[in-house]
Amino acid sequence: VPQNPPQLYHDYYVAAGLAPWFEGTNADLALPELKEKPLIVHRIDRQKLIAACAKLGFTPHIICTNENFTTSISWAIQGLGIAVLPHSSENLIGKFKLGETLVIRPILDLPAPSAPVLIWKKEHCLSTIARRYIGLFPPAANDDD
Repeated sequence: VPQNPPQLYHDYYVAAGLAPWFEGTNADLALPELKEKPLIVHRIDRQKLIAACAKLGFTPHIICTNENFTTSISWAIQGLGIAVLPHSSENLIGKFKLGETLVIRPILDLPAPSAPVLIWKKEHCLSTIARRYIGLFPPAANDDD
């Protein structure tokens, strides 16, 4: 696996909540703007959020850590707080009856979510279709070190 795999797509975090949580904010959010607001986060993103907030000198007010982005979205639609989600999961919002009521704001200073990688066993023979699929990625992604 390469030490610095190329970015296959650019993902970032967004804050999703009802309009009153974002009064006076109509663009991207700086992380300190979420200080003292109730946050709903996925378990995978909790430590990253805590670390980013600590670097900025505060502790986030996390009211719910869950295992499912749909739970975060559901709580946000109910007005319980602000869901912190990867932008790539934003398409789930449209599947909710009241999803259009949520305001979505990109978060500027929260490191990007984890990127996907391709991994395969070196000693295994790959099918022609698998080799062609792997060939679609930039050469550095094909590094077998």
